[in-house]
Amino acid sequence: MTENHKVWCDDCGKLTPNMGAGLCADCFPSYREDFVKVRQYVKGTQEATMIETSNATGVSIDRIRKMVRERAISIKNT
Repeated sequence: MTENHKVWCDDCGKLTPNMGAGLCADCFPSYREDFVKVRQYVKGTQEATMIETSNATGVSIDRIRKMVRERAISIKNT
C-alpha cells in the first residue's frame, strides 16, 4: 500500500487517505474508542455474543461485525 492510498470512508463516505479500518481521520478516533470498549468487554466475557457485547458496550452490531471481519476481535456470532 502506498502512502497516497485513498479510500471511501465507511462511516462518512468521503474520499480520504486510509487511516486504518477504511476510515478517515475524522471517523477513526471513534472507531478506535469503540474497538477498545469491545476488546475489553470480550476479554473479560469470553463467551459473549455480538448482541450481548453491543448491549454492554453501546457499540453497534454493524461496527462489531466490521471488527470481526477485519480480524481485530473474535466473538461468537449469535
